[in-house]
Amino acid sequence: MEICIDVHRALEERVETFIFFTGDGDFAPLYELLVGRSKQVIVVYEYYHLGREIFQIKRGIYKVAIETLEKKYGGLFSK
Repeated sequence: MEICIDVHRALEERVETFIFFTGDGDFAPLYELLVGRSKQVIVVYEYYHLGREIFQIKRGIYKVAIETLEKKYGGLFSK
C-alpha cells in the first residue's frame, strides 16, 4: 500500500520514470496505470520470479531479469 501512495505523490511531482525491484504480479495494475499515463516503467526481477500478470503486459514496461548475488557468487554472501 505504501508503494502506491509513494507513486501517487511522485505523479504529483511529475516524475517520468519508475523503477520497481519486484516481479510480484500484484503490482500489475499499478504498472498499467503508470503506462496509461505515459510513464516509463522498469521492472527488475529475479530470473523465474516474474508474475504471470506482469509477463502478460506486452507494451509500455521494460522487464529486466537478474541473478541473485547468492547464485552469481556462491557462498560469498551466505550467513
